[in-house]
This record gives sequence, C-alpha cells and structure tokens, in this order.
Amino acid sequence: MKVRLAREVAVRWVAEHAAGVPGFAGAFLSGSATWLPGEAELPPTSDVDVMVVTSGSRAPAKLGKFSREGVMVEVTYLPWDQIGSAEAVLGSCHLAGGLRGGNVVADPTGRLTVLQARVAEGYARRRWVRARCEDAERRIVAGLCSVEVSAPPHDQVMGWLFPAGVSTHVLLSAGLRNPTVRLRYVAVRGLLADYGRLEFHERLLELLGCAGMTAARAGHHLAAMARVFDATVPVARTPFLFSSDMAANPGIRD
Repeated sequence: MKVRLAREVAVRWVAEHAAGVPGFAGAFLSGSATWLPGEAELPPTSDVDVMVVTSGSRAPAKLGKFSREGVMVEVTYLPWDQIGSAEAVLGSCHLAGGLRGGNVVADPTGRLTVLQARVAEGYARRRWVRARCEDAERRIVAGLCSVEVSAPPHDQVMGWLFPAGVSTHVLLSAGLRNPTVRLRYVAVRGLLADYGRLEFHERLLELLGCAGMTAARAGHHLAAMARVFDATVPVARTPFLFSSDMAANPGIRD
C-alpha cells in the first residue's frame, strides 16, 4: 500500500474514533510513515503512528497496535501539557520529528497547527539539534541507572537493551534523520556511511555485545527466538508495556 493511502486510513480512524472523545485536543502523525514520500510503498512490517493529544496534564494509557483497513496503526495518547510549547517539542528527540512538517490531521482549537509551524521553523537550528541529542543522552543515562540489579534477568536485559539502543538516536537526531526504533541500527549505519564514519557503527554494536557476531550466528539466534515466540504467543496472557507487539498479527481488530 502507498504511504499516502496508509496515512489516510489513520486519519479516518482519528475522525471516527478519537475526535468525539471528551478532552480530544487534536492529533498528528509520527514515526517512519511521515518520513517517507507519499507515493512510496509502506513496508508490510511498518505501522502508522498516531499521536492523539488530550487536554490537561494526563492522558489515557497507550492504545497500542491494531489493524485498520489493512494498515497497522499504533495509537499513543499525549497530554497537551507535554507539548504545550514549541521549546518542549523541539528539545524532544522523539516528539520533534512528528511536528516538523505537515503531519497535523485534526486540530479543533487551532493550537496544534500554530505549534507545528513554530516547530517546523526551529527544527533544523543548531540549538535545537543539540538539545535533542542531549535529550537522547539523558534517556540513555536515566534508563541504565534505573536497572534494578535485583530484578529478574529478563527485566535487567530489557532495562539495558532499550537505553543502549537509544545511542543510535543521538546520531540520528544530529543528522536530522528519523530516530526510528525497529531499524535504528540500519538507519544509523546509512547515516554514518554518508559521512564516511562507519567505524562508529562497530562501536555501537559493541554496546550490544554483538560487534564480532557472524551472520550465521545471528541467524542461529533468530531461528531460536522465532521458535520460542511461536510457542509462547498463543498462551501469553500477562499485559505489559509492549504486549500489543507480542502477537502473530499484533492487535488485529478492524
């Protein structure tokens, strides 16, 4: 499906399911689908991220992923207080990209459009690029410092893995690229190749402990994890932060 059509699906969902909810203050698209040309093909493994803005300082829990008209949509609720100023958005490595261009899809008060214009104007300024890099660095430190040494091994691994991966977002933010999640290491490798600094990619892989891993070894681990995934997903019942991702077809419900 064309990216343009996938975006239209997300816009229809906002109009039908979000716009009438009490406290609705607008919505904008974010993520990889906003960085691709409208006529490009949306990869089948990609989703369209929708940020639903609500009034006040608190927002509902993240809705997560679901299928809509053949498109995987991921909805996150965002309190207006979190994006109440252009400065707050421009300094956020994860929010600024969604409001850097014309991605506002609903704006009942007009405030979101004004905010988007200010973010677009300042997005590439050195001051704010540095601020977003520093924001990513703070996320790394805060995440690693929050790992509990007494936690179960799987919690310790996840607590280390995500902050370590944000190291790619420092570089992607500096290069005005999308701080993507799933393909972060591929994206940052492309950035480093453009600047002739591929040696830094190896250093990023060292943080994951896999710089010396062969393709065969990586394939071995992938096959093992695929078998575990296939065996456990049908019986998974415990909700957790990424539980909507833990499905053969995540959150299918049209």
